Amino acid sequence: ILETQDKVAEKTEILVPYNILPLDPDSANQAIMRFPEIQAAVFALRNTRGLAWPKDYKKKKDEDILDWLGAMYGFQVNYNLEPVICLRT
Repeated sequence: ILETQDKVAEKTEILVPYNILPLDPDSANQAIMRFPEIQAAVFALRNTRGLAWPKDYKKKKDEDILDWLGAMYGFQVNYNLEPVICLRT
């Protein structure tokens, strides 16, 4: 395990961590975004045309279906808490 960790540490300058589907505004330049299937998945998530948003909701520039679900049903993953949850299990 330590040997593998050292190999990964050597490559940190060329490897950039990202989510399974990079949805943040700066993700367009990530290498994974070159794959057509990734581009299609991101497009599908960002396609909120025709969805009814709550009247008091202030839409942002890069809304996606996850934002819509959060606005409509009041839930969204809090990524700041995820490491804490993983450590407790």
